Amino acid sequence: MKIRMDVAAATVAGLLVSSPATAAEIVPHQAMYRLALQDMKVDGWAESANGTMEVKVLRDCFHYGIDRHIDFKIRYTDGRETRIVIEERLREAVEAQQYWFWSRTTLNGKTVAIIAGDAVRPEGGTLIEVEDETVEDAAKAAGSDEKAVDPAAAQAEAEAKKVAEQAEAQKDDGTIEMRLLGVQVKYSWPEDRRIEVDPAAIFPFDALRRQLDSLEAGSLQPEFVVFNGLNKDDAFRAVYRPAQIAQVVNPIVPDGSAELLDAPAWRFTTQYFLMGSESRTPARTVTSKVHANGVVSDTIIDIGPFAFKGTLAWLKGEPIPDC
Repeated sequence: MKIRMDVAAATVAGLLVSSPATAAEIVPHQAMYRLALQDMKVDGWAESANGTMEVKVLRDCFHYGIDRHIDFKIRYTDGRETRIVIEERLREAVEAQQYWFWSRTTLNGKTVAIIAGDAVRPEGGTLIEVEDETVEDAAKAAGSDEKAVDPAAAQAEAEAKKVAEQAEAQKDDGTIEMRLLGVQVKYSWPEDRRIEVDPAAIFPFDALRRQLDSLEAGSLQPEFVVFNGLNKDDAFRAVYRPAQIAQVVNPIVPDGSAELLDAPAWRFTTQYFLMGSESRTPARTVTSKVHANGVVSDTIIDIGPFAFKGTLAWLKGEPIPDC
C-alpha cells in the first residue's frame, strides 16, 4: 500500500515550529489604560475623544485567560457621538491544545457582533484520509449540468470527469492520499457551525509565549497562523514587525505594581490578515510595548475606522499559581 501526503510546504514548516522547552512566564495581572484617539478614518472631525481599556490576565494550573473591556467615546464637532464598546473573554489551555472564546462589540448601545465558541488542535499532526471526489461532485464543482450545451460548460464537465477517473485509477493502484487534520472549531454564536482551519494555526497565548521566547533569544518571529476566535470564518495570518520604542523624558509611572515593568521589553507591530482573504488590508493592527512577563505598558489598537492609543495608568500583580 502506498501513501501520498497532500500537505503544503508552508503548512509543514509551521507545524515543525514546536513549543519551546522553556516557555515565557506570563504573569497574572490587572491593568487599566487611558485611551486617546490615534487616528480616525470616517467622515467628520472629532471635538473630543477618550475612553478606558480594562485588562485582566488570568492564570491557573490549567489555563491562561484574558478579559478585556474597551469603552471609547467620540464627540464630533457637529454634535454627533459614537460610543464603541468591545468585550473579549478568552481562555486557553496551558498545553495550548484547547481554546475558548467570546467577544461582543456594541456601537452606540446596539450590539453589532457576538462571536463565541471553542477550538481544539489535533494531537501531534494527526493524519486523515482525503475523501475521493465522485464524478458527479466534480462536475457540480466545475459548474456543469447534464443538459448543458454551452461549450465551456461541456469542457469543464469533461475535465472534471477526467480528474475523477484519474483519482479512481490511483485508488485502484492502492494509493491512499493523506492530509493533516486542521484545527477543529465549533462556533456556538452567531450560529451553531463547525469549521476546520489551517493545521499550523496556534492560539493567542501560545503565539505570545513563542514570540517572547524568540525575542529573549534575540529575534522577532516574522509570522504565525493564529486562531483567536475574533472572526467567525477563519484564522489569521499574524505578521510581526519591529517598532521603534520612543524615548520619553519623563515617563508616566502607573499606580500599583510598577515593578512589573522592570522586565525587559520589546515594541512590535502585529497585523492580522484573515486567511483565505485576498484583501491586503489587515483586519486589525496592534502595536505594543510588551514586557518579558506579558505585561503591555503601552499600545495602539487599529480596528479599521478608528485607532486607539492606550497608556498604562494602573497595574496590579496577582499571585502566580504554585503548580
